[in-house]
Amino acid sequence: MTKLKVGIIGCGNISPDYLRNLVNSDVIEIRILADLLPEKMKERAQEFGIANVFTVEVGDTSAGDQVQTE
Repeated sequence: MTKLKVGIIGCGNISPDYLRNLVNSDVIEIRILADLLPEKMKERAQEFGIANVFTVEVGDTSAGDQVQTE
């Protein structure tokens, strides 16, 4: 089965609860993390072993080819 490639936007206080479940999913692969606060994003990426991180600006929806859009 091919995993759905997703990006997580927002690495705040609730994100560890979501990430904890998603990194162990059989059907989802987290490809990127994005947040307005680089330090929080890098902390979560390291904590959950996610290599691709992006600092985003409000309104930025670009993720390149890292996530599926359809």
